[in-house]
Amino acid sequence: MDEPSEFCACGEPLDVDRVELAFVFRCPACSSEARREHAHRLAAGEVPPAWEELRERLRRRVSSSETLAVLPPGEGPGERTSELRRIDAALRESTPACGPGALGETTPGDGEQPELPAGTELGSFRIEDVLGKGGMGVVYRAHDLALDRPVALKVLSPSLSRNRSFIERFRREARACGKLSHPNITHIYSISRADEPFHYFAMEYVEGEDLAERVRASGPLPVDRALDAVRQTALGLRAASEARIIHRDVKPSNLLLTGGGQVKITDFGLAKAKAAMGHTLDLTSTGVVMGTPLYMSPEQGRGAKVDHRSDIYSLGATLFFLLYGAPPFEADSPVAIILKHINDPLVFPSERDVPAAAKALLLHMMQKSPERRIGDYDELLEGIERARRGEALARAPSQRVFVLSPDARSRRGPGGSSGLRTTRLSVAKTNIKLGRTEKAVSLLRETLSDGDARLRSEAALLLLGIYEAEGDVEGMREMAEAVLAGAPGEAARAYAGWVLAGLEERASLERARAALARYEALLESPPEGLPADVVEAQIQRLRERIAEAEREAAATRVVLRQG
Repeated sequence: MDEPSEFCACGEPLDVDRVELAFVFRCPACSSEARREHAHRLAAGEVPPAWEELRERLRRRVSSSETLAVLPPGEGPGERTSELRRIDAALRESTPACGPGALGETTPGDGEQPELPAGTELGSFRIEDVLGKGGMGVVYRAHDLALDRPVALKVLSPSLSRNRSFIERFRREARACGKLSHPNITHIYSISRADEPFHYFAMEYVEGEDLAERVRASGPLPVDRALDAVRQTALGLRAASEARIIHRDVKPSNLLLTGGGQVKITDFGLAKAKAAMGHTLDLTSTGVVMGTPLYMSPEQGRGAKVDHRSDIYSLGATLFFLLYGAPPFEADSPVAIILKHINDPLVFPSERDVPAAAKALLLHMMQKSPERRIGDYDELLEGIERARRGEALARAPSQRVFVLSPDARSRRGPGGSSGLRTTRLSVAKTNIKLGRTEKAVSLLRETLSDGDARLRSEAALLLLGIYEAEGDVEGMREMAEAVLAGAPGEAARAYAGWVLAGLEERASLERARAALARYEALLESPPEGLPADVVEAQIQRLRERIAEAEREAAATRVVLRQG
């Protein structure tokens, strides 16, 4: 902004008439802001505060309650816009004395969680230090003033605190998890009141590090120690499962390791509450599933309903990390990682020698289909003990695979004038092998408009394979119907028919799962006149039907050998 001229447009010299000060108040707990402006009319004898006095006032640390008190009536945390944050950032840049540190807080960006300064009191807890920070909030080491003990205090981010459905679900899940008492689960002591301007919960403080930190610092764990860590985790998860609680976010960073080698599971309840917001597959939102896809079960990646077997899969992926120092699947994006969990076989790195019994356990824990996976925690604990003794599992997963071989004549390309068209198909195949899927799809889509039926059929088959790998149901259906309508070979048409039948079966299963979800919702508060046992009977019937259908569908696989 240009400096004001010392002379008015009329030619008269200008006198300073008043000094205007603008104060932007910010709550260090939730980043809510309020603006106050004061004008000091010099001609009336009003004198603004001296700069030193003002600077001392700005540097004084204030509590959350003090800063919240400056908000206008009816405005609570989170109701200030991001535009105010940008304005405040500009003001702070132009006024160093009001910059970061003046109130003891960091300067968070849009949607980020501010850090509370040491000494801030939330309820009966006093903040001492930051233990960690993620997309869901900040974890602090705090002191319980009422009971004189250390606690870990997780303060949820403002974006989550503004979501009423999430908060309601979070409070229900936190209360349920607070009833869990097990040596391998961090105990939840208390949760914030519903009327507080921010939301947090206090849990047992564990002196130590998480398993992700241990592996990053020291490398993969010895096999016995890795198996023991998984055994302890399975014991805790079994106790949660018996209380009908599923963790949904089992991963190395959620497994704390005490100095004495005891494993404690943390963050129970948060993942389920998060899923209730409908963001399970919101892969662009920091802290929603970013990072989590590395250990996510295939069914959770698809957005399907999950049970304790999803936690078993994630625990298997965690065991892989403990043994090899890296997740089982890695890629450039969360979507690509999830697709690998859904489609790619588990490959063991050759750099580290892991016993065959431990590898067999991993394969059984990380079966793509929940029906072919280890079914319960008792079976898992038995499998862990067998692996520690170097013994084979009591039962191994099996699947019948049938390979259809296209007739040689149906694979024979047209000759003569079609050389350019077959070259385009060959280039598409090369791009598929090199992982350039987008380019391959473009070439194959061009081939679909070709006049030659055999070329169209082969392009449709290749596209069908790509869409299967990507989990693109609509693309699979379109290409399977194209193959079924025009393929010259009996094997290709049979394969396309198999795919379409599988899609119809999957759609039927999804409808059954939707019906199950409605029954389960009804069971939470059955109306008068409808006995709960009637609803439970429907739920049990559907669960058995779905389990049987999943088991049978996963037992047989048909593939088409590509020429």
